[in-house]
Amino acid sequence: MSFVEKKIYSQAGEDGVIQGIFKLIGLTNKLCVEFGSTGACDNTKFLRTKQGWKAVLFDRTPTSPKTHAEFITAANIVTVFKKYKVPLNFDLLSIDIDGNDYWVWKALEGGYRPRVVIIEYNCNFPLNVSKTIK
Repeated sequence: MSFVEKKIYSQAGEDGVIQGIFKLIGLTNKLCVEFGSTGACDNTKFLRTKQGWKAVLFDRTPTSPKTHAEFITAANIVTVFKKYKVPLNFDLLSIDIDGNDYWVWKALEGGYRPRVVIIEYNCNFPLNVSKTIK
C-alpha cells in the first residue's frame, strides 16, 4: 500500500499519510491527542472535523476554546494526561512542541500506548545526525 501526502489542514501532507496508515491498521477508539495544537495547521484537524474523531488538544497559548492551556514538559506530561483523563490506549498522538518532543515522548514510555505517533522534527539537520535538547 502506498501512502499519499494530502494537505487539507496539515502542514506538509500528513492528512493523507494518516488516512493511509489507519486504512491499513484499522481504528480502535478514534481518539487523538495533540499538543502544539494551534487550530490552523494541525495534524489532527481533518480527523476531528471531517472524520468524527474525539480529541484532547493542548497548547501553551491556545487559540481555540477546545484546546486546553497547558505548557507540556517531560516532567508534567503524565500528570496532564491524567488531569484530562487521556486513556492509556488511543489511536493517535501528535507531538509538536519545538524542541523537547523526544523527551516528552520518552516520558510517556511504558504507560500510554498510542497506536500511531507523529513527532515533529527539524529538517535543518541531516537525517544521519542525532540531536536532542538537554
